[in-house]
Amino acid sequence: MRTMILVCFLFLNSFIFGQIIFSISDKNRLCDLTVEISDDCLFPDIKVDIGTNVLFADFTVGITGSIKDADFIITKSGLSDITVNVSESGLSDITIKAGERVLFPDVSVRIIESGKVDYLVYSDEDFITITELIVALLPAINAELDFKYKEIPIYQKR
Repeated sequence: MRTMILVCFLFLNSFIFGQIIFSISDKNRLCDLTVEISDDCLFPDIKVDIGTNVLFADFTVGITGSIKDADFIITKSGLSDITVNVSESGLSDITIKAGERVLFPDVSVRIIESGKVDYLVYSDEDFITITELIVALLPAINAELDFKYKEIPIYQKR
């Protein structure tokens, strides 16, 4: 019995270790973190320049179709490490101004369609929005900010 548990743990660990699974909610329900993400925030906590044309990126990100290769996972199921409520009301734990050509960004992220990237994101939906991508990248953004936000889980690369 112990051998079987050990084998299962090692097998699952090779797929899951290092991954953070996010569930995004736009409804006001009990969540671990509430984030407002917009391109027109007046006084954001974090400014993120994100897009395919970012010249001097702090890190690069790509979208993958393979859940086992992903560093960060966006899921619609209730089985997640952290549930994030994306708010538009201004009542949030963290406010993020995100988009292309954000002036004086705290973090710059280049989206790469193919090739080697720093982080891979997987979504169980066919299409991923910039908002979902920002939520998935919160641990990487927080690492660039020297772990300023304690509510965001710490990510350890595989």
